[in-house]
Amino acid sequence: MLFLYKKTFIYQGMNCIFELSSFSYRAINISIERMREIITTITGKEELVKFTKPILKLPKIDELFLILHQLILENKDGLNREELLYFFIDALIAHAADIKIEEIAFSEASKENLLLAKSYLEKNFASTVSLEELSRRCHLNKYTLIRYFTKYFGVAPYQYLQTIRIKEAKELLSNDKELLSISLKVGFSDQSHFTRVFKSLIGITPKQYQGIFKQ
Repeated sequence: MLFLYKKTFIYQGMNCIFELSSFSYRAINISIERMREIITTITGKEELVKFTKPILKLPKIDELFLILHQLILENKDGLNREELLYFFIDALIAHAADIKIEEIAFSEASKENLLLAKSYLEKNFASTVSLEELSRRCHLNKYTLIRYFTKYFGVAPYQYLQTIRIKEAKELLSNDKELLSISLKVGFSDQSHFTRVFKSLIGITPKQYQGIFKQ
């Protein structure tokens, strides 16, 4: 069981009401079998690692935990959720475990495998893409795929998938298509998610972008 504790400070108007003793927490329960599977994929060793630091105060790990927790609650973005789980456990091992993750040699064969993954994402951007399927298609284990895709292309597989979807959406928006239809056509489960991702990458909402072509 993994916990994140946060102390909350509550401010209310001009009365300056602060609540200093209140704490909130988030928890993720990972089964022993699942943890063993992930750690074996990351380390190549079929054993559980010993975490020597039960308490960590690292903002980056906190941020990963909160995003991962929210994705688990929402039960969507499976590829993103799986990626973040591996990134999170990798960070925990790096900062709090009794073993060191060995660098995996990157070869021309590995490069070809990554290109297979990239090509698969480009051809299937409108579908639900799982890390399991992507790993199988490019003949790399999940951790190696995530780690070296990110290292080689500069973005994780899920981030790359989102850029492809937004690129396709821009083409459709220029032809004055209906927003909900566009969001579904390029692989988003709902319009609000599409709008958030579009704005985070382009800087304006899909509707604002669409308005440029109406002027």
